[in-house]
Amino acid sequence: MSDFDYETGSEIIDCVSFVLDKYKDKYDCIGCVTHGQVIRWMTGMDMSSSMPYCGIYQVKY
Repeated sequence: MSDFDYETGSEIIDCVSFVLDKYKDKYDCIGCVTHGQVIRWMTGMDMSSSMPYCGIYQVKY
């Protein structure tokens, strides 16, 4: 447990989903720059897997 008041993984995913939900029906393609944890969740990757910096991933949302 940390003394810092950080967002949990679930809170981050909820926040990202809330924002993407606003745009998903208006656009065919959305660009999103985000952290590795969000990319791993959206692509189904293992949360402990390594990722290249500045990687590009495509997901169907």
